[in-house]
Amino acid sequence: MILAGVVISWLLEIAIINITHGLFIPWSGFVIIMPTIASLIANDFAREGTYPTIITTSLATAGVWLIMQGMILILSQTHLEWLFLTT
Repeated sequence: MILAGVVISWLLEIAIINITHGLFIPWSGFVIIMPTIASLIANDFAREGTYPTIITTSLATAGVWLIMQGMILILSQTHLEWLFLTT
């Protein structure tokens, strides 16, 4: 599972970098986390099945997105935009 996760994740990363001509580099700095997450999701597919894995992965993704949006709102309201890590 880990090998499959690494191969799929790195191929997606290379494809996205080439499509955007290097303007967007996904998972930058997450060399170990990114394939591990893909491997854990693949393991859940094998262990739990498709439907439960899609539901729990979707809920986790939505939760992370909401928390990140909340952090952006807090940083914007407190005038701490300089903490945004953009280049």
